[in-house]
Amino acid sequence: SETTYNYNGTYNYYLNQFSLPYIIFSLIAALIALGTLAAIWYQARVIAGSERPWLMFKPGDPNSGRALNLQRRWPLPDMFNKDTALFNVPYDIINVGRSPAFLTGLNRAIEIIETNKTPPILTKSPTFNLILSPKAPPEDRFGSNLLRTLNEDEFWNLKNGKLCIWVYGMAEYTDTLKKPHYTKFCCRWFIDENGVSNYAPVGPEGWTEYT
Repeated sequence: SETTYNYNGTYNYYLNQFSLPYIIFSLIAALIALGTLAAIWYQARVIAGSERPWLMFKPGDPNSGRALNLQRRWPLPDMFNKDTALFNVPYDIINVGRSPAFLTGLNRAIEIIETNKTPPILTKSPTFNLILSPKAPPEDRFGSNLLRTLNEDEFWNLKNGKLCIWVYGMAEYTDTLKKPHYTKFCCRWFIDENGVSNYAPVGPEGWTEYT
């Protein structure tokens, strides 16, 4: 058919070559494509979340810290002397997730604190450069010890429940997409008003957190 012109002289292709059903079909196809992309994005986010690393702090039983004569230190010994004054907490930072964790910082401390009080907040973590793979040990963890020598006053005040032992800190790491995460950990050893030796794997609110 003869091409028509509008009043300003341009070709009126939209009237001659495109129809309303075609425009509607194109819009529907575009919406379907957008929905498919959104579903793929959401599925990728779910998979990424389930495949991410997770770092966990795992303390061992307190001991004397002596390689040749290792003895348990919890419950506390009955008497104080230079040998029973040693209180060592072995620990591991373990990747319990499903992808590698790149450990970038680790700050940890062992402190003797008055009952019902909290220790000072730790400053920025010392720099680390370590990969923890989601495999069997030792590739999935970093381990060390936190040793504290008790004086006689601390020893007896722990025994009578006036003091407690805190191990706390924060592990900072990134995943394979370089997204930062952290694990705040806290555990305590104390003797309650009934003289019972207790271990608390989680600290007060805000002292244990995973991101």
